Amino acid sequence: MVYLDTNILIYASIYQDATNYTKTMLQEAFVICLEDDKCTSINDILHLKIATQEATKLITYDKYFKSLQKYTPIEIVVL
Repeated sequence: MVYLDTNILIYASIYQDATNYTKTMLQEAFVICLEDDKCTSINDILHLKIATQEATKLITYDKYFKSLQKYTPIEIVVL
């Protein structure tokens, strides 16, 4: 099941320049979320895309992110 937060899509289309992700990142996140059976929110994938662009490590409490390791070269650490 995929939960698509339409607010993020509206926000991204209206305030594209004010966000720290691109339309391409949003499209890639959407594709990953559709492919991933465990994806419940596109926001997690967008956070991963932003972290991949901005950082070398993502630290989280959310164990779901560990399953996303295959989509990013950065290190994912679950506390």
